[in-house]
Amino acid sequence: MQLEDATRGSGFVPDAVFVASTILDNSMTVSDEAVRRFGAALHADGGHRLHGIVNAYLCAGWGYVLRHAMRNTALRRVALCIVDLDLHHMEWQLEHPVIGRSGFGMSTLLFELPAGAGLLPACGGPYANSAFSEFVMALRAHRLHHGVAPTFIPFVQPGLYATAQRVLSGQALAPNRYDTWGHCFGSDPWIGLIEAAAADGPGVPSRILAGAFGFNGYYTVSAVDLDAGLRTEFRHVEPHMFNSRI
Repeated sequence: MQLEDATRGSGFVPDAVFVASTILDNSMTVSDEAVRRFGAALHADGGHRLHGIVNAYLCAGWGYVLRHAMRNTALRRVALCIVDLDLHHMEWQLEHPVIGRSGFGMSTLLFELPAGAGLLPACGGPYANSAFSEFVMALRAHRLHHGVAPTFIPFVQPGLYATAQRVLSGQALAPNRYDTWGHCFGSDPWIGLIEAAAADGPGVPSRILAGAFGFNGYYTVSAVDLDAGLRTEFRHVEPHMFNSRI
């Protein structure tokens, strides 16, 4: 439904659809038959072709999807769905001792990819015990080479965010919305961007820097140029409302 709303409202017709997830149940994302059925349902609903499902890189998966599409395919118009829903109310997913409280999230992003390699997302890992540190240093390196841009990172507990502030000197770092939304997995930087766009209106910058890291040691950092007609929407669904619809 979200993909249909996004494409219909924008007039964007994707060449392919990718799904990235941290916690979507493996019964939907691993076996060939499950992925085939998932893709068939997506095609039946809106005529969209599923190019693949990526969950190996957890929250950083969207960056790996974009790098793959830019490096290895001729795709130019890509819809990327980030889906992190607690379908089975698994208590271990509700909070992590380092990352903190889970907020979950589902995002649909529409990308027009540049011809040629363009500025590929930086991806790295696995760094088993230093994923966040490597991620923040990658952000710093990107800024040194390409200049400072408004930067959107995951919503994390205050101690981790303070580390990012120190390394990046607090320059153009979007607010940490952990206290409001918790950690929403791969959707965090995009929720931050949507909130910034709603607040700034016509003042939205032309280029931003988005990044994410997975607790299994992967990270991604990507420059994104925003369309002049950027269209965004954000909906907050209370947990009891979501559960009643399952």
